Amino acid sequence: MSTTYLVHRQLGQFFLYRSIIPRALRPILGQNQFQLSLRCGIFSQAKYLSQQLYHHTQKIYAQIRHNSDQLELTLQQIKHQLRVELDKLNQSFSKSVPFQLPQLPSLRPSKSKTATTKTISVYELSNRFLKTKTEAGYPNKTLSGYQDTHNLLLEVVGDRSIDSISHQDARDFIQVLKRLPVNRAKSYPQWSVKRLLQLEHQQLLSHQTILKHTE
Repeated sequence: MSTTYLVHRQLGQFFLYRSIIPRALRPILGQNQFQLSLRCGIFSQAKYLSQQLYHHTQKIYAQIRHNSDQLELTLQQIKHQLRVELDKLNQSFSKSVPFQLPQLPSLRPSKSKTATTKTISVYELSNRFLKTKTEAGYPNKTLSGYQDTHNLLLEVVGDRSIDSISHQDARDFIQVLKRLPVNRAKSYPQWSVKRLLQLEHQQLLSHQTILKHTE
């Protein structure tokens, strides 16, 4: 099993899950393959999500093969099932604790949320922000820049509630930006932030680029 089921068309856009439909089922479903947005721009998370959806899709294909007379699923129904599964997976990610970046002792664990806390998460706020800018007609290049910054922030601090983000988290995020190499999207498109910070003797982001991210 390879990562060909994970697709990323353009920097700043979400990863896509791609499923190649088995030949025997193509006459039934009417297509050779289909794609589904993972609603995620972080490679490590998108890779995990696509792997889980892959296994879930194979189970659906097996059910269709063994019950072709009784089970009549359309491609849209399959996508609906996968979206439901994706929502469950994303919810589990929202509750997970973000990784600790190496050589940054100032980073602190996230504050635990109480059961009564109901607040928007970083991921949710990012989606709302990008939706607003898209509806306002912002150019794709600007939107891609916003998405890239949001993905970096999510990878560093995790998908936490907004009210748990502190000034120290912001300062730590800036320290990470100061250690990132230039052109990382082209030179290291599938590398995580954690791995990028381990590089040595690299040209780092300029002061102007760091400011752009922090704004």
